[in-house]
Amino acid sequence: MFLALGSNIEGQKELRGMWLAENEGAKFWLNVLTELKNRGLNDILIACVAGNPVCVPEMDDAVEGLANGNEPLYYRVW
Repeated sequence: MFLALGSNIEGQKELRGMWLAENEGAKFWLNVLTELKNRGLNDILIACVAGNPVCVPEMDDAVEGLANGNEPLYYRVW
């Protein structure tokens, strides 16, 4: 299960989406990020990925076509 959490302008956490998948990869993350963008996502300032450092480059590939290049995307893997 994959969760997307965000904060609103008041600083309150909000659940942005939940996805079930057997595995993850660039195609999975592209679908997730495209869905979030279509629902109004403007910026990703921090992306925290827990447990699987292998997916970090795949997320980077997925974001490449969506990001405008002005905002940094940070990863914290623990």
